[in-house]
Amino acid sequence: MLHSTKRALLRPLHLSAPLDEDVAAWQQKLSNVSAALSAASASLVAQRRDWARLFTTADTFASDLHTLYPNDDDVRALGKRSRTATAGLLAGLAAVDGPAVDGAGGGGGGGPGATGPAPPPPTVAPAAPSAAGMRAASAAEAAAAAHRTVKAYLQEIDTLTREYPKVAAARRDVEAYERKVEALLGKRRVDDAKVARNEDKKDVCEQTYVTLKEALLERMQGTYAKHPAVFKAAFAGFFCSWEECKERSEAALGDLGVVARSLARRGGGA
Repeated sequence: MLHSTKRALLRPLHLSAPLDEDVAAWQQKLSNVSAALSAASASLVAQRRDWARLFTTADTFASDLHTLYPNDDDVRALGKRSRTATAGLLAGLAAVDGPAVDGAGGGGGGGPGATGPAPPPPTVAPAAPSAAGMRAASAAEAAAAAHRTVKAYLQEIDTLTREYPKVAAARRDVEAYERKVEALLGKRRVDDAKVARNEDKKDVCEQTYVTLKEALLERMQGTYAKHPAVFKAAFAGFFCSWEECKERSEAALGDLGVVARSLARRGGGA
């Protein structure tokens, strides 16, 4: 009878399942946000790569026109003018992004009949920045800052994930002492002192677990609360980057478009 009473009094209170479900629920929310923002970040990088490829294609066309056209006339002059513009376009993008990736960098000269690398574009004195050029520079700064915000937030979530195993380990320590106390109480002759010592150890582990878990939940909730602003940053980063590249194209190639439309109206200038 005495042993039965002791078992009833000393039986550990099991931690309720919803506590761990709280951590799992916030973990899932953060995981969903991280996946979405990681995809957005990858799209931003892909957009830059695709613009670089487009600009490189323009540079290849201009270089081929300059170097492979057989006559020294106004067509070759158009090639020379175009190559100067496209090389500047690529240089402007590289100044922001560094070397182009996935084969997007480097000028042309690879058309039929090419005998080697294209010559460097003619050296010209730098012109004063145009309105489009200044808009491109402003958009580039905004895009880079927004993308840094996204990447910093993803790193913050990643840092939190390294805390999950610590909380799980603390929970396992509590459960281990719960099982040990239950086993001690289940013996025919109960060693009250040994039970008390393990109860004390369980209480310490439980306090550690609760402290770690509460701190983690607070951080998870605080981090999750930031996500709307970070999604706005992703939106800003993508479309500021788009605006930058569009404005760079306009600043470098806008005059060539005017010439091209004029030639098209005259049937190619024939």
